[in-house]
Amino acid sequence: MELLIGIYESETNHWHLIDTNKKLKSIPEVKSQLLFFRTLILSMTIITSEMANFIHSFLPKILTLLFQTFSKVVILEGDNSEYEESIYVDLEQFSLAILNHVPLRLIAPHVSNIIHSVYPVSVAASIQLVKWVQQIVTSADRTVIVNSLSQWINISTDLLSYRSKGFAGVTTEDIEEVELTASAIVSEISLKLTEKELKAFTLKLLEWKNREEDNSMSEMLFTSKKGIAFYTVVNELSNKLKNLFNSTMGLLWDDYLETLTAVKDTISDKIERAQSESASKKRKKLLELRSKLTSEENQEVIVYEKYNTILFTIIQTLSDHGNNTFINEVRNSLAFLILSSHNVVLFFS
Repeated sequence: MELLIGIYESETNHWHLIDTNKKLKSIPEVKSQLLFFRTLILSMTIITSEMANFIHSFLPKILTLLFQTFSKVVILEGDNSEYEESIYVDLEQFSLAILNHVPLRLIAPHVSNIIHSVYPVSVAASIQLVKWVQQIVTSADRTVIVNSLSQWINISTDLLSYRSKGFAGVTTEDIEEVELTASAIVSEISLKLTEKELKAFTLKLLEWKNREEDNSMSEMLFTSKKGIAFYTVVNELSNKLKNLFNSTMGLLWDDYLETLTAVKDTISDKIERAQSESASKKRKKLLELRSKLTSEENQEVIVYEKYNTILFTIIQTLSDHGNNTFINEVRNSLAFLILSSHNVVLFFS
């Protein structure tokens, strides 16, 4: 097995189907390379399915290489698309073989390290990874999750960190795709917990959201990027658990109000400059302001806009599903922010 993994790593590191001029190499060369690689993947899939014990000690290496390989598969056009499709199927079958034949207790300890290794590689690799982790969590028994909850807390925060990492060349659509799946995974973990466990789990996620870390962004921007992921999970849980989530939301309320105020204050100067104008003029004003912003400043506006939308979606969700007592308790706290939100929506719409 060690020999196969060595060959796999060597092939992956030197696998280039397209040259620097973005032109396909000769089709026979592409075909022979893919056939060899497919044979290698098939061999490892069979070993995993029939003799899973052989790969246990190699799991970290195998999983990292597996998901990194997804970023190496170039989408070939025209008559050559069959090659790309076939190897994608092979890689998926290999990942499923690991999922089906290796105990979760052996996989889970390595998931965080794999996320750290794969997230920076490419969007394609990251998407495949989060989809695979989603399959793990969906099929996992509650006992398995609860018995290693601290481990799953770390996995959850690592999954939710994609946006805040600020990887170069990643589009907003790419971030959304990875983040939505990551949020669904964390929500699925949450739904396997009792109310007491859910509160402890959510507070750990909140602690991660507010934790200061060394990064190249401003503290507000960095926290906002993590906050978008965190409150996306909160909103999903609010939708699924409805009024059953009220007691947990109560623990988050102070942070929610502080966050909403901070986001409002961050964009308040722009709102004030457009305050006396009509909605159409506000839109024009926004375009004028954004034209004067640097690319980095524009990205910050987009982040705060996204954050603001999610935060106000949550209160709408709580209003739809919460009981009257809970809503009445928070209405006074929200009064000044609800008024401001109207201006925020007009400004960014």
